[in-house]
Amino acid sequence: MKVKICGITTLADAFLAAEAGADYIGVVVEIKFSPRCLSVEQAKVIAKDRLIGSDSFFNWDACQIKRAVKELHPKAIQLQGQESLLS
Repeated sequence: MKVKICGITTLADAFLAAEAGADYIGVVVEIKFSPRCLSVEQAKVIAKDRLIGSDSFFNWDACQIKRAVKELHPKAIQLQGQESLLS
C-alpha cells in the first residue's frame, strides 16, 4: 500500500509528511474554493525538492495543465472538475 498526503501548503509540512513515511505528497493547485490552494509559483517551492507526488486541478484546460506539469514535474495529476485533455 502507498500513502499520499494531499493538501500540503508549505515546504516544512512536505518534509514532515515525508519523514512520517508518506510515499507521495500532494498539492492543490489554484482551486480557489480550497483552503489549501496554492498558486503554481507557491507549489514550485515544494516541487524544487521533488517532493510532489501529485497535483490536483479543477476545470483547467489542457494547455494550463501541460504548463503546470512542465513546471512542477509531478508523478501524477488529479483532475477534479470537467477537464478535457483533447486540446
